[in-house]
Formats: sequence, structure tokens, C-alpha cells
Amino acid sequence: MNKTLLFIDDDKIYSEILTGVLRKNGFIVECVNTVNNIKEIIESSSYDIYLIDYYLDNLRGTQLGEYILMYNREAVIVYISHSEDPKVELACLEMGGIEHIRKDQSFEVILKRLEKIFDKPMTSIYQYKDLSIDLKNFVVRKNDMIVKLTNIEFKLLKILVENRNESLPRDYIAENIWGYDYDSYLGELRTIDTHVKNLKKKLEINNIQAVRGVGYRWYER
Repeated sequence: MNKTLLFIDDDKIYSEILTGVLRKNGFIVECVNTVNNIKEIIESSSYDIYLIDYYLDNLRGTQLGEYILMYNREAVIVYISHSEDPKVELACLEMGGIEHIRKDQSFEVILKRLEKIFDKPMTSIYQYKDLSIDLKNFVVRKNDMIVKLTNIEFKLLKILVENRNESLPRDYIAENIWGYDYDSYLGELRTIDTHVKNLKKKLEINNIQAVRGVGYRWYER
């Protein structure tokens, strides 16, 4: 099955290298280095994934993401940048992006993240009893009331429900939340317990279970 991707990035050298990696691994990529005529491309074509640089000339990538979503509310948008600022990542997620990828990661890691996004069914709403989780728009409701979660809490919840009934190692959870290399996020592993505790309290659920010697899982019968 073809994996089509529109890559919008004004960094020509970086985008050419990443485009080459993606094409070698089965993606059909259209790479655009300028926003000139980009609206015509968006309006005339549809892609499985839209990979957008957050820092584009004259505008933020999220502005372009908003325009794409005007034409296709189900569009799968991924933002990419050099930024490590959590505010940038939060802005990307709040503006319809399903993930923010850092450019300082290896191309192999970026490729794997994009492949996982493509392979997963992109169901926007996950419903469990009185709990509703909008995985695309970053909104959680319980009994129709919005539950305020931090960025990390939501990402943790998203990882667990998308892999429900699977035991997820702590380092896998940490990598998907913070995106750091293993040596960099060892300190974060110890904070996962706290985030899980807070998440269970806010959602009033017992589905998140500790798996001894491994990590956590979202359990459903």
C-alpha cells in the first residue's frame, strides 16, 4: 500500500536528505520548499501524512496546518522543528498536529515514528464507558465534562489507550513523551509514576495498571 506524504520545509538541504530516506523506505513524497502556490497543492491533492516545518518563512507551520484542516478535518498532520521548547510542542498538538518531531533525532527514529503513525488507524475519538478521549484535538471528557490534563498527562494517556492491553516498558513511554535519547531521560523515568498517579486521580479510573519489572498498561476486558 502506498504511503503518500507532503513534506513542507524551507530548509532545502535537510528536506532533500529526509525525503531521500523516506522514499527509500516506501513513502511517496512530494517535497515543497516554499509556501508559494502551496494552497493550490493542498486544495488539489490529498496525502496520508502532512509533515510541516514549524518555522517556515513568513508564517508558522501551524497556520498552514489550520488551512489544511479547513479542507480535510481528518488530515494527519505532523510538525517538525529543531525546537526543544515544550510550548512549541504544545502549540503543535493544540493546532491539530498528532505529533511534534525534533530534527535532531536520527533519520531512523524519524522514519520509525512516521511509519507507526501511518500504520495506526487514526480514529479521532476513543470512548470507554463515561470517558471520551479526542486523540486528535487534545480534549478529554468524563460524563461530558472536560477534564484538564497537562501536556505530559495527555501524551501518557494517548500512548496507553492506543496500545491498550499491552505492557509498555518505562523507557518506551518516556521516549514517546519526551523524545530524548535514553541517557537523557533516565531522570524522567522516575516521574512517570507521579504522572500515572495524577492521571488516575483526575480520570477516576483503575484501568492503568503497573506491570512489575516492565512499566504500565491500559487494561480492558
